[in-house]
Parts: sequence; C-alpha cells; structure tokens
Amino acid sequence: MKKRSATCLHHMITVGSSFGCFTALRAASVLYTDHEIPVRAALLLDAGLEWEMPDWSLLSDEECAAVAEEGTLLCLFEQPGVGMEVPAIARMVNLGDRVLVIGCRDKSHNRISVNAYRYGLFSWGLEEYAELDPEEYTPVLLQPEASSSD
Repeated sequence: MKKRSATCLHHMITVGSSFGCFTALRAASVLYTDHEIPVRAALLLDAGLEWEMPDWSLLSDEECAAVAEEGTLLCLFEQPGVGMEVPAIARMVNLGDRVLVIGCRDKSHNRISVNAYRYGLFSWGLEEYAELDPEEYTPVLLQPEASSSD
C-alpha cells in the first residue's frame, strides 16, 4: 500500500454562483467538520431563487454553528438592499455566522458572476486585494437582531 502524503491547505475559500451558492455554503461547513480544513470565506454570487430554497438546501443549525466556529466570512454578492429581510440570511446571522452582504451596482444575475472575474473577487477573497472596487460594490456587515428579552 502506497503511503499518502499530507496536504496542507492555506487560505481556502469556496465559491458558488446562483444555485451553486448553496453547495459552496455547505462545503464551507463540511470541509471544517469532516476534514478539519478551515475555510476563510465563502463567496456567494447572487444566490438562486433569492434564498427561498427548501430547508434541506440551506445550512442546518449544526452547520451554521460549525461555520461560526471556524470563523468563515460569508460574502453574499447580491442586489443592493438585500439583507436581514431575507429569512435565510437573517437566520444565519442570528445563529452567529459572520455575513457580509455586498451590494452590486450592476445587479443583473448573470453580470454579478461575470464581474467576479472582471473585478478580482477571487483575489479579494484570498486577501490578495485589500478592498473591493467601491464603484461596483457596497459591503455591509450584518448584525444579529436584538432578542425580545433584551
């Protein structure tokens, strides 16, 4: 039997566009829980059906906890104004996940993905670029809603 060598991954990100956002989101959790590979960020390019997906396609409470524990930044590239009014997004934020919604000036579903190449989103996700182009992107870090017992 051939001995396997260890592979060390650094600066891991997951990326998905449209319905692939849900796969990239789940991969961030699975890589950490099943393989102890932390994911720095998940770049989610205009999630399919405006996040109105069946529960089985979204993260479970346990998966949200794993993403929060590993410190993955969930970067949601969406139309301007998308945020806590979307139940799936609010749920992740309220369960402790770090969610950065990035409003895209060019809000066309297809252009958001095409612009990922044009504006260097992958390099930004790997922290090779310090900031996003402010002419195209407006980032907003979402905060948990105050509980009614406060």
